Amino acid sequence: MNDCRKVDMLPHTPVADAKERKRALDVTCSFIVQAPAGSGKTELITQRYLSLLARVKQPEEILAITFTRKAVGEMKERIISHLHLAAKGIPPAEQHKLDTYHLACQALQNSQRQGWQLLDHPARLSIQTIDSLCASLGRQIPYFSRLGGQPEITSSPRLLYQKAARKTLTEYHDPSVQCLHIYLSHQYGLAEELLLGMLATREQWLPQIIGCQQHGRFVLERALQGLVQKALDTLQKHISEDEVRELRILGAYASSYLPNNSLPGQIDWDAFPEFTVNHQKCWQGLRELLLTQEGGWRKQITVHQGFPPKSKGGNPEYKTRMLNLLANLSERKDEELLRRSLQLVATVPVKYSDNHWDIIEAIIDVLLKAVANLWITFQSHGCVDYSQMSLSALEALGEEDTPTDLALALDNRISHVLIDEFQDTSISQYLLLRRLTSGWQEGDGRTFFAVGDPMQSIYRFRQAEVGLFLRARQNGIGNLHLNPLRLQVNFRSQASVVKWINSLLSKIFPLTEDTLSGAITYAPSKAFHRTVNDNCVRVNLSQDSDEETQKIINEIIRLQQDDPSGTIAILARNRNHLVDIIRSLKRNDIPFSALEMESLALSPVILDLITITRALTHEGDSIAWLSLLRAPWSGLCLADLQLLRHKENTTLWQALHDNQTLSLLSPDGQARVQRLLLVLKEAELQRGRLPLSRWVEGMWRQLGGPAFCKHSGELDDAATFFTLLTQIETEDFISVQRIEELVHEHYCAVDPEADKSLQLMTIHKAKGLEFDHVLIPGLARQPRSSSAPLLTWLELTQLETPSILLAMKKRGRSQTETPLFDYLWDIEKQCIENESRRLLYVACTRTRKSLGLFATLGVDRNSSSLNAQWKKPPTSSLMNFLWPHIKSTVPLPSNKEAPEATENRIDSPPKLQRVPASWVVPVVAACPLLLPSSAVSDSLSHEPPLYEWAGETARQTGILFHEWIRRLGEQDLLTSINFVNQLTHLQERIYWSTYHHGVASEHRNSIVERVIKGIMNMIEDPDGHWILRSDHHDSHWELALSGSIGDKEPRHIVIDRTFVDETDTRWVIDYKTGYHEGSGLTEFINSEIERYRPQLQLYANAFASLENRLIKKALYFPFHKKMIEVT
Repeated sequence: MNDCRKVDMLPHTPVADAKERKRALDVTCSFIVQAPAGSGKTELITQRYLSLLARVKQPEEILAITFTRKAVGEMKERIISHLHLAAKGIPPAEQHKLDTYHLACQALQNSQRQGWQLLDHPARLSIQTIDSLCASLGRQIPYFSRLGGQPEITSSPRLLYQKAARKTLTEYHDPSVQCLHIYLSHQYGLAEELLLGMLATREQWLPQIIGCQQHGRFVLERALQGLVQKALDTLQKHISEDEVRELRILGAYASSYLPNNSLPGQIDWDAFPEFTVNHQKCWQGLRELLLTQEGGWRKQITVHQGFPPKSKGGNPEYKTRMLNLLANLSERKDEELLRRSLQLVATVPVKYSDNHWDIIEAIIDVLLKAVANLWITFQSHGCVDYSQMSLSALEALGEEDTPTDLALALDNRISHVLIDEFQDTSISQYLLLRRLTSGWQEGDGRTFFAVGDPMQSIYRFRQAEVGLFLRARQNGIGNLHLNPLRLQVNFRSQASVVKWINSLLSKIFPLTEDTLSGAITYAPSKAFHRTVNDNCVRVNLSQDSDEETQKIINEIIRLQQDDPSGTIAILARNRNHLVDIIRSLKRNDIPFSALEMESLALSPVILDLITITRALTHEGDSIAWLSLLRAPWSGLCLADLQLLRHKENTTLWQALHDNQTLSLLSPDGQARVQRLLLVLKEAELQRGRLPLSRWVEGMWRQLGGPAFCKHSGELDDAATFFTLLTQIETEDFISVQRIEELVHEHYCAVDPEADKSLQLMTIHKAKGLEFDHVLIPGLARQPRSSSAPLLTWLELTQLETPSILLAMKKRGRSQTETPLFDYLWDIEKQCIENESRRLLYVACTRTRKSLGLFATLGVDRNSSSLNAQWKKPPTSSLMNFLWPHIKSTVPLPSNKEAPEATENRIDSPPKLQRVPASWVVPVVAACPLLLPSSAVSDSLSHEPPLYEWAGETARQTGILFHEWIRRLGEQDLLTSINFVNQLTHLQERIYWSTYHHGVASEHRNSIVERVIKGIMNMIEDPDGHWILRSDHHDSHWELALSGSIGDKEPRHIVIDRTFVDETDTRWVIDYKTGYHEGSGLTEFINSEIERYRPQLQLYANAFASLENRLIKKALYFPFHKKMIEVT
């Protein structure tokens, strides 16, 4: 049995890179730090931040930037917690924590000297996401005034892109649009997809396209020339004088045997071709001598290259010398760089052909028109995307040589910039950082500190350009030189894991770095922890996918037995690689948690909601109506369904309203149909009066849909569905296909009660996480194939001025692409391949204790060997990188034939799940979060105050107010600038929900008006607005908790509002919707405090058992705009 005990660190092990870590804290210098997986980069950037806090005059001088809200929260929490520990004055025992503790003490002392009171005002710590920074910069200029105010940011902008694209493509009178349509043979769908893809990434190309609007061809061809010249500079640097001399002699010899019109034959070999673009044709001839058609070094040379045999007058000595030269070039460490540079110089034209330029010019014009139409679409919808926020931030700062007033103001305020995950920076974000620091000079006391790991750059689909990390390391950023540092120590994995990763993965990474193709060299790590188990990495090969899945299940069972408290992660390249595993886990009753694995379209609650939507919008959709009648809330048996369908040319909707047909049903069926008809009648009254999302939600709730959700995650799925419906309500025509398309783009929420000890996710989702054991399935499976796009483009980050290249795919019968398109597409494939290497590195480095690799390979039974052999993995699979280095170490496949596919097992038909005919819709509570028994004190015996003292109208007002504050708060709508503009829609939604709560028709309008009044009071009141803010830490709305005392039944409590404020204080707040008119308000409030004090104390006791921080309790009276702290 393997030893899976806790990973121990080596006794008294000094940190091998301690010198680099210490140097990184020199706040007078700028650095770029490469921090491999597990090297503690988050702790390093925290220490750097604390070091700066100890020296600056104002905390706002320091700007820390990262990429996710989660990372921002973690960084803030780390810094604040270190400051709190320093305030307590109790130094930790661990050395690495002690270093941070001393830095925090110095920062706290400076805070006290300067009077910052950071512990009371931690909001002064400027730590933001890059998107948040862009938004804040955009808000400080009148950039969005054309939209009528500050817009919201949508995270699902595809519909907006589609509208802008369609508006552009229907401008048939425009010559550029006509040219594009003709070029694409009037395939409208292709043109639309082309514009959709380009609009989504416009922050990458729009600044360059606008820059070349007046002299487009000149600017783009200058970029081509710059690219070729860069490659020529590389060749000049790497080709020695001896090699130049030998090439001149051998080239002259070869050209004497070649026709004069051949490329080598046209070269004047007396003078070696100059390293300039003017001699590109000569370099094309040299490439023909040295490289094959596919771009590899020649291994053989013949008369076709100018080296005839001796029998035909050739000199064997020259042929031998040429073969030796080729061998030397192909065996050099920089051979790949040489080969690609020569290929680039010889194949990439420095000018566009006239025909190619005509279509490029047309597409540029169409793209700019699409951007203009997108702006109009943003204006009509009152929202923008993240790309627009990036562009607004760039405009807010101006150009580097012409900064705006805002840029100058920030230049005076910000003295230090820290950025985490720098390898994930996009070109627009890089430009933003350059403009932010454009006025900085070396030695002026201002510093730039970037931390990242180019080996973990795996977000190219989000426009991350790993080449920017390499460029910054080599050339600095703006006027600042960045001192390069590299961390080496891995604090995560045991030594044997680190050794295996170093040994294997170092062989699959490129030997030389290349900013263009994203080639990154491997940086080895040193283990901080000792080896616990030498057999820590297992390679498991299978002959079919079922065998692979079973091996994974067996490994999970083994690990859970050997290491019961250990965490296991199954990390896959694609979600579909986990489908069979999930099915097998369920079949074996192994609990697990899957993050964004299951498509929303497969969720039972979403299937129900799509059924309702289809039925409401199309009375003739028989499949939808049959599903509605068969669903658990109706539960008609098959016999009754058949009776409803017995009349020809009659829809189910008509049959449900035909008394004669209904009389044929069984008594049980009649009762079920009558209950459904009551809901349908109410829904029919709302047809055309409510937006689609509210109409569907209302019917779902009246049918009792929430009662059939198995966990709170399904309620979240339902909320997502209603949000998606809201997004498409403004479309001219809403089809079922459109709804299903949107649903397929989203994923089910995670069940909060799922077992977190076994987690399934994609490798991308696992980045930044760590687990005791990691299993990687499907290593031999291929990703989705990438077909060449219609338009390919490339940002040239390695040039002094970032530029762009564009090329269109040829249309028509000719399959021969332009050399530029071929080159750009080849670079794209190289980028994909290099990122795949990094993806494998990320997956393998998530583990602390053990790593399991799983793949299904074909078997070659016709091999000349006596034993069967594994077939080579597919070229695009991750196993293809590992295979040359592990194939000799894995067991050979068995000689027995793979089992023939068996017939699918025929499962028994599912049983009809339905509620009794007498069932009534319950009021569904939130799914409770279970607390440990120790968290619940005897104060649970206090009964929570009820609404009996109030009238029925007041009780219903209170219920609806609580419900809608929660729903709006969870969607982050209460503090939105556009909230007031949506009051009419909100009023309609609240009105619809009164049906669900049984409000009498004569009281509906007054109660809705009252609820709206309470919500607006809270928004307008400073204390109320503070309570509603969504940026509080650990924020919850109507948090449900459960606990028990001894053997008593569990008791449930629901806390209206709770969060942790800037001072690290937990607030527990209850809303009280009572209203007191006339005098005696103080007495009324005091009586409410006494009434609810035990309840608030109960809430506080629950939190006190879970966390160690100050807890404050308060009541908030929305109809009096008063917040009262209860002590």
